[in-house]
Amino acid sequence: MTHAHPDDLEESGNRLQSHWDGKTEAYIFEGRMRHKSGHDVWILDTGKVIEWTDEGKPKRMVGTHLDITEKKQAEQKIAQTNASLAKQVKLMKAVANTQSDFIQSIDKNQSFKSLLEEIIHVTDSELAFIGKVMYENNHACIDMMAFESRQKQSIHADILDQFSREGMRFTNPENLFVQAANSQTPMFLNHPELNTSDAELPTNHPSIKNFLGIPIVQHQRCIGFIGLANRASGYDTNLINWLTPLTNTIGQLIEHMSAIEEKRKTDQQLIEAKNEAEAAGRAKTEFLATMSHEIRTPMNGVLGMLSLLKKGDLSHEQIRKVDIAKASADSLLSIINDILDFSKVESGKLELENISFNARDVIDSICQSMALRSQDKNVELITDLSGLTQSHIISDPVRIRQILTNLIGNADKFTRHGEILVKVYLKHLNGQDTLHCEINDTGIGIPKDKIEKLFNSFTQVDASTTRKFGGTGLGLSISKRICELMGGTISVESIEGQGSTFHFEIPITLDHSQTDNYDIDQLDTLDILIIDANLKSSQAISNQLNAWGNNPTIANNIEQARKLLNSQSRFDYILIDSCLDSMPGLEFGKSILTSITNINAHLILMTRLNQVESDVQIQEAGFSSHFSKPVSSFDLSRSFNIKKHHPSKTLEKLPQQSHISQIHKNKKILLVEDIAFNQEVALMILQEMGLSADVANNGEEAVNKIKDGLNSSEPYDVILMDCQMPIMDGFDATRAIRKLEAFTSHKTNIIAMTANAMNSDKEKCLESGMDDYLSKPVDEAQLQQTLARWLKD
Repeated sequence: MTHAHPDDLEESGNRLQSHWDGKTEAYIFEGRMRHKSGHDVWILDTGKVIEWTDEGKPKRMVGTHLDITEKKQAEQKIAQTNASLAKQVKLMKAVANTQSDFIQSIDKNQSFKSLLEEIIHVTDSELAFIGKVMYENNHACIDMMAFESRQKQSIHADILDQFSREGMRFTNPENLFVQAANSQTPMFLNHPELNTSDAELPTNHPSIKNFLGIPIVQHQRCIGFIGLANRASGYDTNLINWLTPLTNTIGQLIEHMSAIEEKRKTDQQLIEAKNEAEAAGRAKTEFLATMSHEIRTPMNGVLGMLSLLKKGDLSHEQIRKVDIAKASADSLLSIINDILDFSKVESGKLELENISFNARDVIDSICQSMALRSQDKNVELITDLSGLTQSHIISDPVRIRQILTNLIGNADKFTRHGEILVKVYLKHLNGQDTLHCEINDTGIGIPKDKIEKLFNSFTQVDASTTRKFGGTGLGLSISKRICELMGGTISVESIEGQGSTFHFEIPITLDHSQTDNYDIDQLDTLDILIIDANLKSSQAISNQLNAWGNNPTIANNIEQARKLLNSQSRFDYILIDSCLDSMPGLEFGKSILTSITNINAHLILMTRLNQVESDVQIQEAGFSSHFSKPVSSFDLSRSFNIKKHHPSKTLEKLPQQSHISQIHKNKKILLVEDIAFNQEVALMILQEMGLSADVANNGEEAVNKIKDGLNSSEPYDVILMDCQMPIMDGFDATRAIRKLEAFTSHKTNIIAMTANAMNSDKEKCLESGMDDYLSKPVDEAQLQQTLARWLKD
């Protein structure tokens, strides 16, 4: 112990005494010890008494000293890295706030205020300024644009406040800041006796102990400057490297401001220039004001789907509705990304990817996620993918999704009745395959004189459009620019009062190595009757069925349908829209089965996403299956996988979950998980099964809870054990629990839930004493099956 660090002696002694007193199984301590060469090293000191005196005193103890200096140094480095990252996050937030403020404010100091405050905080400086570099006779001078200080309560407060309000100019070539601007190289000085910057500071300015200057260079020319002073630990190149990434954003703001000022000086039509600048400012302000509203648009899809999932017993549509909710969340993300993409497009930094994907699935997913809002207005969203003869293509699915989401959202916004038709097909011209998309709506249309500016940034047809329908005018502009970056074109045709059709076309490559997962064409040719009051909807379904080699027949009203059914009853399937003209589709299906003899067809109901018909009602009406509009390729093909000529009165559904909660409702479960979010997810899954669980935040807590349970009359039956946790991991906790149980007749079933999914990890879990293994993310069905296996009476 003579070599131990003095600060570690007390804790080391306490732990040693605890072991001697029998409170701990072993002595374990991490501390510092003096190396023979004179420096400190970190040691993992472990030991255990193996022989005691007759009086119960320790007689002989064995142990090890393990050098863990590298581990401690790594931990310190990680801590330093995390602290650095935290500071960088703060700086990035401050930059974002500055950009937002800059759009709305003409006060330069106020625009940069939050950024300077954060720079002062993270660099531990007392003074900071941002300046714009001007050139006089090819020599740089620095105009202070914004100034901030931590000495607001000092004797220098008045002069510092004056700087903050009025700024100042550095012109002396001997000034260190000016030297750095001329050389375009960051400079720092930590010796006040060499401080040449004092030459241009007033006598009552606080003394400069050290300072740092970072020039902001754009296009090989210094345009701005960041100056810092009075850091307790001085300045170095590491801090310069850390701050340099900020210069690009600040430079863009300075360049933007300089361009505005230059335009005001040179523009001969001063009034027009002023009005244009004010109009641009109003457009950006309106954009910010309406953004919160636009973000709520895709959230309607998320909330709508989730509310449907909460209604009574979950039907076979559950998984699909969850997928729709996920797609809606993706739509929300795409709107947020629009803001970033706009600046990327402007700067030419938007990156495109080129990968293989299923275009049919992507388009169906977009339309299904956006259909609920349309259906709430009695507007039908229709997809016609019959011309998509090859589903797998090579292009950028994220950007295609972004363009389609913007165009469909735009159509939905301006359509109050009728339908929106999304038609997608492939074209081949001059050796190039292209994907062509049409979005046709029956909305308000666009005046001819307004079409030309429709794709301009932050532009609506007029201000009343924004007030009545909402929107920013940014989506169409971004769609056009992305389409052009992908080598495509976008256009619009419109008749005011009748509707609009947007077209976009992009070059793609067909992926012939992939096959479609729609197996309807593997069946015999089917005779299918489509009963749908919407002409475009029935035609779109008919087009797809024809493309798959079937024989569809259309009836757009009940009278036509009855005539067709009475004249021939050879149909294999009958698709019935739930919203017919004179009778609900459900009731008409019933009447078909009771009034028409020798009918040997499967009835399939096409419902709305917010359907009011329950599964029981649909089944009792005689329908074999049902799906929601807009009709996806997957739903349509899946519905025809029922064997021909054997109509079933049992509605096609996913397997029902077993009532695990009723069988095992009295079982005690312990969830061991250190991450709060994962705790919440696991508890929600258990709740869906009708089960509950206690929570331990780490292995040590788990051991204590198991110990308490064993000492009571209610021990735990199952433990869901995370493996990687602080304080005590799942492996050590399992070993400790098994030791506790060795003195009892009870054995707790321990199921590992870990993010590690290798076979060796499973073996490690079982070797530590666990009974079973689940890899994260944990599938609910797998968890239920596993619990059912181990929650034994």
